[in-house]
Amino acid sequence: MKASIIIVNWNGIDLLRITLPTVIAAIKYTGVEHEIIVVDDGSRDESVDLVRNEFPIVKLVSLDQNHGFGEACNIGVKHSRNPIVVLLNNDMIVEEKFLEPLLSVFTEPDIFAVTCQIKKWDKQTVEIGMITAQFKFGFAKVKRNNQIASQEEIPAPTFYASGGASAFSKEKYLTLDGFDELYYPFYWEDMDLSYRAWKRGWRVIYQPQSVVYHKHQGTIGKSYKKNYIKEVYYKNRLLFHWRNITNRWYLTQHLLCLLPHLVGTVLIGKLYYVKGFFRAIKNIGIILERRKREKKFIKRNDTQIFNIN
Repeated sequence: MKASIIIVNWNGIDLLRITLPTVIAAIKYTGVEHEIIVVDDGSRDESVDLVRNEFPIVKLVSLDQNHGFGEACNIGVKHSRNPIVVLLNNDMIVEEKFLEPLLSVFTEPDIFAVTCQIKKWDKQTVEIGMITAQFKFGFAKVKRNNQIASQEEIPAPTFYASGGASAFSKEKYLTLDGFDELYYPFYWEDMDLSYRAWKRGWRVIYQPQSVVYHKHQGTIGKSYKKNYIKEVYYKNRLLFHWRNITNRWYLTQHLLCLLPHLVGTVLIGKLYYVKGFFRAIKNIGIILERRKREKKFIKRNDTQIFNIN
């Protein structure tokens, strides 16, 4: 089975110099002609020249302006030629043997995505392993298992596949229209995509034997102010719930908890929460339209999804 590895880059020339050679080495290790695509999302540095001149094996898709992570991934998927697409952050080093364990899970027709064990760049600390979730106090609460996986640990269902280190069925990805541009410029688009896949009756799997190493916020942290990052995060957190949660009791909890939460954050001076709320509310019309469109495809309800593990 062949895969297309897609790396979205924005002003990450220094990261690409480190990470891209590890991806090329992993491809060579397999002995299979997999594809590597770098989608440059309107970089202002010399990333395009670096890829074009130093990595001719890589297919370059250069965008004139910044589209945000989700839409740039979607563009990369549309340019890919293989049935499996692997999305990697530009600050992700991969192990030489990372690819085959991912692809080996795509044996059943209902597999939507397979996600890696993500460690930090120190190669000792697990950043994301198995992910579970529960709906509590009006919001989805995600719990990440940060235990290092043993060599015997087998693939298992996980709440969502990280957009920075996961393989996807290209056909199913396109059926869902990929990452939703409402989550521009970053965060929560991967959880949204996986949640919609679970609702369709498909599965998302954690593969502990596929290991990558992540320098968290390698690009985002350099390019945006901290309060803006928090504002976007909260906006997208709200959009996720408004778009996807259909269980009446869950929605009631959410609405009852939302106002006290906003008031409380104002009182302690965290105004980025309120700013995020008003950013989110501007999209309520689109959200309601997409909720209605997705409803007819639901095969698994919210309660079932929050109990998949």
